[in-house]
Amino acid sequence: MPKDLRTLKTRITAFQDVITACARWRRADSRVARALCELYAARSASELLLSASLLFPDRIEECKTVTTENESRTVSILPSLETVRDIVPTLLSSVAAENQSDTVAALKEMGVLKLCPPTEELFDRLAFVVGCVIGRARLVPLVELSIFAAEQRAYHRAGKFVAEARALGPGPMEQHCLFTVEGILHLVSSEVIKAKECLMDSIRICREHSDSVTTGIFGFHVMLAERLLEQGEQETVVSYLAECAHVWSHQKELIGIWISTVNAGKKPEFLESSFLAGVHNPVIKLRTLTSRSSCVDDTISTRPSTAGRPSRAERLAEFQRRTRAAMRGKLDAPKN
Repeated sequence: MPKDLRTLKTRITAFQDVITACARWRRADSRVARALCELYAARSASELLLSASLLFPDRIEECKTVTTENESRTVSILPSLETVRDIVPTLLSSVAAENQSDTVAALKEMGVLKLCPPTEELFDRLAFVVGCVIGRARLVPLVELSIFAAEQRAYHRAGKFVAEARALGPGPMEQHCLFTVEGILHLVSSEVIKAKECLMDSIRICREHSDSVTTGIFGFHVMLAERLLEQGEQETVVSYLAECAHVWSHQKELIGIWISTVNAGKKPEFLESSFLAGVHNPVIKLRTLTSRSSCVDDTISTRPSTAGRPSRAERLAEFQRRTRAAMRGKLDAPKN
C-alpha cells in the first residue's frame, strides 16, 4: 500500500478518535474542554484533508472553496459521533478504490470540509471560542491555538496569540510552547540566531522549574528543532536534546539515539516515538489540558512562591483526581 494512502487511512482513524473523545467531553461543563474540542477537531480535520489533498489535489482544493459556509461562531460545528461512525466505512472504501468524487462527498458529509474553512475564517472562529474561556484558564487553549496557527503557517495570528498568552502569566510548560512558536516566527523572518535562542530558552525554563513539569504527562516540542535542522543547525539541536534528556530523564535512551542521528547528519523521526506520539495525542491532551486548566488560578505569576507548596507527588495526585472528576463531568470549575 502506498505511504500516502496508509497515512490517509491513519488520519481517518485519528479523526474518528478525536470526535469520539469530544463526544465524551461534551458531558463536562467546561468551556476549556469545549474550546479544546473545537481546536483539536479542526486540527485533526486539517491533517486529514492535507493527506487527502496529496492523493486528489485538484478535487479537494476545488471542493474546499465551494463548500465553505458561514456559520455562527456561537454554534458548534463539530460533527456528531454517530455521523462520523456511519461515514467512515464509506470513506475508507472510497479511498481504497481511489474514487475521488465519493471520497470528497464522504469528507463533506463527515464534517471535515466545514471544519477546514479558509485560514482567516478558521482562526477567527477558534479565537472566538477560546476567548469565551474566562480568566487565566484561557491560557491553556490559547497556547494550543498559537501552536496550531504556527503549524498552519498563519504566522500573523500565531504572533497575536502568543502575545495574549504572555499577558496571562504562563507557567514553565506554557512558556516552553510559546518560546517554540516565537522561534518559528523568528525563522520566518530569517532571524536564525533569535530562533536558536528561543529553542534553548524553551528548555531552559523547563530545567529551571523541573519540579513543576510533569514529565510523564507533558512532552517537549520538536517543531522548532526540526525546522532548525532544515537550516543546518545541528549543534544547537543537539544541545537542546541534551537538555531535554535531563528534564525527561525517563526518555534519556531514546533522546540519546536522536542525538546520534543528528550528529550523523540525519533527521530523526521524532513523532514516530511512542512517547511523543502519546503525550501529543489530541485525545490524551484533551484530558490532561482540561485538568491542567482547573489547577490554574487567576494569579499571574511565572515564579510562584514555594512557601507552603504541595510536594510534586501531592500535585500529581491532585492532578489525577481532577482528571477523573473531569471525565465524569464533575469537575469543580464553575467559571469554565
